[in-house]
Amino acid sequence: MRQLDKETDVSDRKMNAQNSFNCGKLGFGCLLKPNLFIYLGFMIRFLWLSLIILMLLSSCTSKTADKNDTATNDSIQKYLDLAGNDTLDVKLRNKYNDKAFSLLDLSKNDTLTRFYLSSLSFNYMKTKNEKGLRKIGKIHFEKSSVAKDTLNLARYYRYKAGYLKNTFVYDSSYYYYLKAEKFYKKTNDELGLGVVLLNSGLVQMHAFNYLGSEATLYKAYYIFKKNSNKERLSAVSN
Repeated sequence: MRQLDKETDVSDRKMNAQNSFNCGKLGFGCLLKPNLFIYLGFMIRFLWLSLIILMLLSSCTSKTADKNDTATNDSIQKYLDLAGNDTLDVKLRNKYNDKAFSLLDLSKNDTLTRFYLSSLSFNYMKTKNEKGLRKIGKIHFEKSSVAKDTLNLARYYRYKAGYLKNTFVYDSSYYYYLKAEKFYKKTNDELGLGVVLLNSGLVQMHAFNYLGSEATLYKAYYIFKKNSNKERLSAVSN
């Protein structure tokens, strides 16, 4: 009996020694395998959670930026509308236009930015603010040229011509109206073309070019009649 116990004990020791040897051959993998799977599972969950948090933060940031852009655009339009109110004092209108410009993000060159620059130029033309028109006009022209924006190039020349007309520099005004006409003909803004022709004809009249004025005004009349623009038709007729 004692002999059997001894043989069993020796057999157990041999088996344990063999297992230890096998673990030694495999390294610590046999001991760490359960822990490794736990660690990998934890890392996968952590990465997924991090990704979800980043997506949520990105979404919130995007929504905040959109809200800020909307608020800024609303403010710009508000000041542009005030600057275009011809019942207000000219100095006040120029201040409102300056304020609108200060809110504009000039790092952008999208359609809306060029529209705002066009509106700023128009307001400065109406108030005969040469300094403001020159400053904004330069930016408007550069961005429109880079973007190959034909309509805004047409507006740039139109407002430049309009300022010169309002300050009685008729020869230069007529020159820029011709350039504006050229660009408007490349766009779908037929009424804009009609306005340019109307003013161009008036400039010719002031410069005593009556035959040329009559021909140009007839073109404007045809456009306004085609588009049923009674206000402009009245201006041409008078």
